[in-house]
Amino acid sequence: MTGGTAWLEVAEGRRTLAELRGIGPDTLGALTAIGHLLYQHGRDAEAIEIFEGLVALDPRAGYPHRALGLLYLRAQKLPQAVHHLNAAVQAEAATLDDGSGGCLLAEALLASGRADEALRAAERAAAVARDGAVRIRATLLARRSRG
Repeated sequence: MTGGTAWLEVAEGRRTLAELRGIGPDTLGALTAIGHLLYQHGRDAEAIEIFEGLVALDPRAGYPHRALGLLYLRAQKLPQAVHHLNAAVQAEAATLDDGSGGCLLAEALLASGRADEALRAAERAAAVARDGAVRIRATLLARRSRG
């Protein structure tokens, strides 16, 4: 495969930059752990840099999008939060959808004044939640969204 063809596969979403560069799951996992530690210690700007890099390496991965959504929600950068939380919910729908990403998305949408969309996100989160606490949180968010 030529270099141009490989880059075309990345551009078309058939391959990730991480795959193209040979960056394996161990390295991606280590970067994720570093980003998580930075987040836990309130070093949000640095955590955002790590997770933005992870999204660039593999835009299909849900966790970096979820982490960015949470970081941007905490910083009240609501358009960015909604963007990344939407991406996380979509990425996790096929693998691990426990409703918690949908709850975060509902919170970001509600904070953005988008109550109808928040209601849909919260109802969907409640429907897929396997954990009682997540289901309760989603139900409460749905009630808040209704006004």
